[in-house]
Amino acid sequence: MAGVVIKNVSKVFAGDVVAVDDVSLEIADRELMVLVGPSGCGKSTVLRMIAGLEEATTGEIRIGERVVNDVSPKDRDVAMVFQNYALYPHMSVYDNMAFGLKVRKLPKDEIRTRVRDAATILGLEDLLDRKPRALSGGQRQRVAVGRAIVRNPKVFLFDEPLSNLDAALRALMRIEISRLHQRLQATVIYVTHDQVEAMTLGDRIAVINNGRIQQVDTPMRLYDQPANRFVAGFLGSPSMNFVEGQLVAESGGEFRAGQLTVPVPERIRSRPDVGGGREVILGIRPEDIHLVTDGKSQGGSTFKGSVDVVEPVGNEQLLHVVVDGHPMVCRVAAARSVSVADEIMLEINPERVHFFDAKTQEALV
Repeated sequence: MAGVVIKNVSKVFAGDVVAVDDVSLEIADRELMVLVGPSGCGKSTVLRMIAGLEEATTGEIRIGERVVNDVSPKDRDVAMVFQNYALYPHMSVYDNMAFGLKVRKLPKDEIRTRVRDAATILGLEDLLDRKPRALSGGQRQRVAVGRAIVRNPKVFLFDEPLSNLDAALRALMRIEISRLHQRLQATVIYVTHDQVEAMTLGDRIAVINNGRIQQVDTPMRLYDQPANRFVAGFLGSPSMNFVEGQLVAESGGEFRAGQLTVPVPERIRSRPDVGGGREVILGIRPEDIHLVTDGKSQGGSTFKGSVDVVEPVGNEQLLHVVVDGHPMVCRVAAARSVSVADEIMLEINPERVHFFDAKTQEALV
């Protein structure tokens, strides 16, 4: 296996369309790095440049110790799994998995051993004689993964491999891919627009928007310490609530947006550039907004809200509320009896609040 280093890489298509803008990223040997972002953000283009399917306009790409900018795709020793499986319909599962090895003229015994070992890992032993049309979507995707495994590449590249599967099958395949990574101890770069996939699979995640990396970190650090409003809003379902307002009182000790007021934590107040009158955006995740019942507050900041929509989701419910004209979503236990148009009391712990500069969108930390 090998690490991958991307240094100041950009990709400009005809017509001055900047798809990737000065991206630098280091993926360690045996790491599972997820590139996540909205459609059109440039994540798949980064992957295709690593594979050699797109040429970098500027910058350098290393796989292991070798600069591969001018190396053809077949000589980069990477294996790519695509969104659409790309299986040969007239070939059996065995022949699909063995095809790349036959092209490289490997001995038949070695091909047979590699294919059967990969089939065992992926649970495909009983399907080797079937054609792709006789397989389910999940089985086809496993065949595509198996075709990559048999090559023993330095780097595995996954380009939104689960997008064509239904929700239940995506959840199962996420577990399969995670187990596969642990078993193979391989270097994996995985592209997705699904933040749940990113959070559950990645050792680290690179969040990309408009062709630029916004933040790179472990899943929980990204979730708990987002660098800017985009990262905060992209990760999490439902996404973080945002309320525009300003810091008031001496030394910016309180956030205010209409009648909504929240004390500013000391970690923010202690910044030298924080003072009264500064325009900021308050961010709070739905699970950090609590329902106050029987007047029993836990000592946080309380405020009233009017329930607009109730979404039952099993053991919990999502309440869409309006707080002094500001829409917010909170996550509460399903046992709580709440109806549309109810006036409820909510509470947040100021220590769980995030603040972002209104102009730069950067987090105040």
